[in-house]
Amino acid sequence: MRTKQFKKDKIWGTGKQATFGLGCFLIFTAGFGLWNEGLAVLGVALKIGGVGAVLAVIGALIPPKDQYTQR
Repeated sequence: MRTKQFKKDKIWGTGKQATFGLGCFLIFTAGFGLWNEGLAVLGVALKIGGVGAVLAVIGALIPPKDQYTQR
């Protein structure tokens, strides 16, 4: 492959997208539960939000893949 014809881009792989997306979804779910139900679900919301935060950080730390695209 010549560098004049192809350029290298960084893309998120499937595992990175799934892990980060699931983490963000869990954080959103915990926040929505707190907003909807109030302090009655505080313990559960903190646990769900904590797991979501850990998954989001793990997903963010996974290195992106290289992809060669034609110019």
